[in-house]
Amino acid sequence: QDTLAVVYFSGKYNIINRRDVVAGVGYNHYQTWHDELEQYDLAGSIGNLYAKYNAGPFTFSLSYFPHYYWLDSESYLRRHQIMPEITFRATKNFVVRLSYSYYDNDYLQDNDRDGYTREPSFTSYYFFNNQRGHLFGGIAYEENSAAHTDRQYGRLKLSAGLSLKLFWQIN
Repeated sequence: QDTLAVVYFSGKYNIINRRDVVAGVGYNHYQTWHDELEQYDLAGSIGNLYAKYNAGPFTFSLSYFPHYYWLDSESYLRRHQIMPEITFRATKNFVVRLSYSYYDNDYLQDNDRDGYTREPSFTSYYFFNNQRGHLFGGIAYEENSAAHTDRQYGRLKLSAGLSLKLFWQIN
């Protein structure tokens, strides 16, 4: 019986914004506060450097994300993520995306968890004709390797959702 508050902020700025090339920087912040279980309060600071190249129906992109997390106000995890991806616009309304994420994980309080994570994923999107939103669904497999075998695991991830454009450019 606990109360949880969550705040998430995301922003980005395109330094290069041409029809065929987009490159820029971004920042995401995630934070939770528990009323009773304060030791689970988590804050995440995630930067983003990205570049995209559009070639007809294909888009090739590469992103780098430096992550830093605090758990209960103490340094918890430093992570570097590299993510190449290919997007294919099959029709005006249907897009598929294939990506691969590689994470280098440095758990600052538990060296047994240090290691890497690999995650290939496939996601498809259907965009509504009125340009007010889209449906999406995907599948991914996460393989987590760690210094200690008890901390290694693999998991299958499924996702589905709906994104809608609201007033004042809010999604």
